[in-house]
Amino acid sequence: MKLLLKAGLLIDGTGTTAVSEGAVVIEGDRISKVCKQSELLESDISGAEIIHKPNGTLMPGFIEMHSHIHCSAQTDAYTHITTESNETFLMRGTQAVRSALSSGVTTMRDLGSRNEVVFPLRKGIQDGIIPGPRFLVAGTPITTTGGHCNMFGTEANTSQEVVQAI
Repeated sequence: MKLLLKAGLLIDGTGTTAVSEGAVVIEGDRISKVCKQSELLESDISGAEIIHKPNGTLMPGFIEMHSHIHCSAQTDAYTHITTESNETFLMRGTQAVRSALSSGVTTMRDLGSRNEVVFPLRKGIQDGIIPGPRFLVAGTPITTTGGHCNMFGTEANTSQEVVQAI
């Protein structure tokens, strides 16, 4: 599948000046060309699905570097974390990855959420069931008793307990 994206402005992420009337050609899952629309060849256009946004801007995707996908962003998040089911966490996570993707996030890292939530969510994205960004997950956190993320992590205080937690 070939996709041609055209927009009024192109920011390529290299720090160079933005390009007016920019274009991006995507073939399969790879970007094959980034250029001005006037530099497109017939071979770039032929057979391509074309999305043209004359008032839009093309730019690289954002990377969300640190999230806990199951957590609520509400003021009573601690209550949610300590009382809600994995099914509710999965629904929160689904909403979060969809929202991130629609905001321009193309890669997202979850640095600690329950295994029962993040691994099925990642599989759903990979299988095309749930729209979402590339999703890198750490799994359930391992922490000391009362330590950071202890309310949803596995507590371990000795090397033997850490090995068991893994």
